[in-house]
Amino acid sequence: MKYSSSELFLAAARVAVGSPDSCHRLLTRLGEDLKDESASTAELVVYGTALRRNDPLIDLAVAQYSPKPSHVRHYFMRTLGRAPNTLQRNYKLGLRLACLQNQRKFTGEGKNPTTYLGKGGAAAFLKVATSDELLAIFTNRAIDEYLVEALYRRDKPFSDIAPGKWASMLIYCMDNPRLQQRRDTGEKTDTGHDRIHRAIWWFVEHAPFNDVLAQIILNTLARLNPEQVYLPNAIEATLDRWGQFGLRKASKAENTLTGLSRQEELRCLIASLYGKKTGALSDATESSPDIAHRCCYYANARLTNKQIRTGYERDAGAFLLAAVGNVGILLDREKSAVLEQYLGDDWLTHRYLRIREALHHEWGSAWSDPVTDRLKAVVSRRRSQEYRNVRGGADTEERQRQRRIAENELLASKLDTLGKGVRSMAAWLVVAVVVFAALIWLK
Repeated sequence: MKYSSSELFLAAARVAVGSPDSCHRLLTRLGEDLKDESASTAELVVYGTALRRNDPLIDLAVAQYSPKPSHVRHYFMRTLGRAPNTLQRNYKLGLRLACLQNQRKFTGEGKNPTTYLGKGGAAAFLKVATSDELLAIFTNRAIDEYLVEALYRRDKPFSDIAPGKWASMLIYCMDNPRLQQRRDTGEKTDTGHDRIHRAIWWFVEHAPFNDVLAQIILNTLARLNPEQVYLPNAIEATLDRWGQFGLRKASKAENTLTGLSRQEELRCLIASLYGKKTGALSDATESSPDIAHRCCYYANARLTNKQIRTGYERDAGAFLLAAVGNVGILLDREKSAVLEQYLGDDWLTHRYLRIREALHHEWGSAWSDPVTDRLKAVVSRRRSQEYRNVRGGADTEERQRQRRIAENELLASKLDTLGKGVRSMAAWLVVAVVVFAALIWLK
């Protein structure tokens, strides 16, 4: 939604004289409406006026929605000093999170959420950031693609991050919309998205062998749109690599997708996602003795209705893991109906519906193929239960967020070489000095 210059100058006047609460609501509404737009002179006047009010409540909205990097940098620096009491300490944390949640793209100075700190400042902050701060950074849809690329390749500023904290960052990044959403236009290809997916494949090829990173790769790949991943010319060496080490068999308590060992489940998902190119994997047939090779076939071949039934009878969950990403099945009413009779109220169904939604978004009105009535009923029951939970007073979104943070921290803590993140006040003083020096250098 766009605003005229006169509307924005009127908004600036209201911000100049309005109550903090009304100004906060106004700035929040403008920020949400304009977060995908380029900043105009009139909009900068609105946020510049708000900054000069120097009000704590108004400052929160400016930090989260201003399109000017110097505004966000100003507030971030204010959070690094020592707080005299708990009330101020909590406010500073909230203000810092507002800066990190800012989704505006900063023209000419890089992108969010940490580039306004400079390379040295961002690197220092990442070493001491808390779980909530890392979550804000790596789920921010306006994140700099170069930062995500460096995360998966473990280049600077992540090369000297402790393994446990690096694992946490990878976990939080799984749900960043930037991994799933291309931003191609008629004239320009989304090269940033391509860099991210090349880096993810590099991560799959080179990640150290342990259960935690195997689970991180598995969860990350399961969230991707099969039509948007980078497609290597060959994947056999990577599949063989992951087949050489004995990762432990996952228990039922861990909600595995297929019931296979973590190792085989990961190999099946890698094969189904990345084996699309002709010759990428030898013996990718439905009769191959290697289940990962069969999954490559299930995900990419033009299966008949009979082959769908036969594949499920032979490989059950592993077949579904691969087949729910087979676009040829999803675009065919009859075949998708056959596949859906084997899906239930589980994570594989969630993945299937997410891929279908992405296809609907890409194809628009040219393709309309609703799920079967049976699967609709399954999804409807789940959503009805979630609605009852909300009406019953259960704050499901917040509880899920807190549970995800707790689970992520537990997962990261299992790394054999877990390093303890710096949390002391002395470390914060160090990062403040580094950030301040970086800002002086930038000027």
